[in-house]
Amino acid sequence: MRRYIIACSGVGERWGNHLGVPKHFIKIDDEPILHRTVRLIRQKDKNCEICIMAFTDNYKIENTILCKPTLFKNHYSLPAILTSKEFWGEEETVLLFGDVYFTEHAINTITNTKSNEIVFFGRRQKSNITLKRYGELFGIYFTKKNQDVLLKVLNILYNKFQNRQIPRFGGWELYGFKDLPKSFVEIDDLTDDFDFPQDYYDWIKQYNLFKK
Repeated sequence: MRRYIIACSGVGERWGNHLGVPKHFIKIDDEPILHRTVRLIRQKDKNCEICIMAFTDNYKIENTILCKPTLFKNHYSLPAILTSKEFWGEEETVLLFGDVYFTEHAINTITNTKSNEIVFFGRRQKSNITLKRYGELFGIYFTKKNQDVLLKVLNILYNKFQNRQIPRFGGWELYGFKDLPKSFVEIDDLTDDFDFPQDYYDWIKQYNLFKK
């Protein structure tokens, strides 16, 4: 069975509880983006498990599992792919980020992905659709077969980060590790994440333009 982990355990400092909600509960067409992601996954992959990785009970959604991370004291400075390892699936795992608005096309692409490699979903460069000026990672797929090599690379990067050999430890650092068996699926549509309030307002303008 495939397990989807939707990461919502970041501190959200850059968003700052704008609009009076954590960014995972931003409403697009009256539906919080986290609820939208869960709904679309359920439509496309009816026999999966969905784990929402968060610290508070308000993230519990019907027919999902609320997973509260316990392994790292410095949780907020580490990538979700590492802090979620206690929740990885027995067969296939897809880690998605809870602050992302996913199009139906993007979720369809992700739910239909099967590979012997670790697959990164994202956009390598700026978008001419959302006008975001830099690339983004939206999710990662891997199987039980890949877990050992993935964890090995994550531990190497974690130790380098702890010893200040690298200034940042995130998804792009993992993707850039040369010995990782990986591929990249480009998603360049209205799919995007919201780090800052301005990201949301810029995206809304484009959304209203493209949805017409």
